[in-house]
Amino acid sequence: MPETGPGSAPCFSVIVPVFNVQGYLRACLDSLLAQDFTDFEVIAVDDRSPDLSGEILAEYAARDRG
Repeated sequence: MPETGPGSAPCFSVIVPVFNVQGYLRACLDSLLAQDFTDFEVIAVDDRSPDLSGEILAEYAARDRG
């Protein structure tokens, strides 16, 4: 049985492609973070968006406790 708990790998990963979605990105990330299940990681891939998506991702990353 795999290890669980602090320091172990998350159960699964959610990959979020990000390009020109600043209008939807906060709602997307907030929805993911509001889940009751917490054994997951979010991997957001920003493809050099010309909008503010990168800054929004940086804001959420700065708040991350993990």
